[in-house]
Amino acid sequence: MADLLQHVAESGFPFPEQLIHLFVGGSELHGAKVHGTDDLDIYGVYIEPPELVLGLDSMPHFVWSTAGNERRNGPKDVDVTLYSLQKWAGLACKGNPTALHFLFTKSAVRSKTWRNILTHKDVFLSRSCVPQFLGFADAQLKRMTGQLGRGKKGQRPELEEKYGYDVKAGMHVLRLLYECQELITTGKIRFHGRSAICSFACALASTPWRRSWQWRKSSLPIVSRRRKAHPCRRRLTAPPYRSSWRNLIAQPGLPRTEPSYV
Repeated sequence: MADLLQHVAESGFPFPEQLIHLFVGGSELHGAKVHGTDDLDIYGVYIEPPELVLGLDSMPHFVWSTAGNERRNGPKDVDVTLYSLQKWAGLACKGNPTALHFLFTKSAVRSKTWRNILTHKDVFLSRSCVPQFLGFADAQLKRMTGQLGRGKKGQRPELEEKYGYDVKAGMHVLRLLYECQELITTGKIRFHGRSAICSFACALASTPWRRSWQWRKSSLPIVSRRRKAHPCRRRLTAPPYRSSWRNLIAQPGLPRTEPSYV
């Protein structure tokens, strides 16, 4: 975990002492990392210092990559994506899948603030996440089929040449759908222990499945159908009032001391 802090230091992030959460995301988090092809994705949350909150400037997020903006990431590249607490909370309350992942990951930072947020994580979980997950999955599917552009960093010509289509994008479609199903029925997302799902997704990303498109015709509606039929479909509530999470992240006792690391 100390390596994560080193990468953050190398990124030039100006407020490392304000970090309250830091973890490895991306394919490694989802148990679908393909050896020799995936980079290191680091995500985190920080509290903006008073001079930014009360001053004329602000820094709602911080993004850095060793690959820059001109080329695709390689297996030795590192991406750092950090959000201010306010920015992250706003995304999480809207049901943003990436933001919700933060609530179910092990942190490299010990922080009372983040522990308090995890204690009340239900404030950020609601049925509003369903269209967000389905939208992300649909976007991945459209990129895979060429209906949406992918940009320089989203192109994987070597996979398309080898398998006939971007199997990693297909893996992310399945991953998002199963995460959504698990979240709306249990209130949790498990990144480890979903052996059957991860094995299937990894197999999709590493074996020549060719153009077997039947799965995509039924994958997107699966979450909506199971949400209606599953006896635990009411595990998640309606969207919370903004005051619920506003009061949580704005408590006057938020610690400002330097956190300890593991």
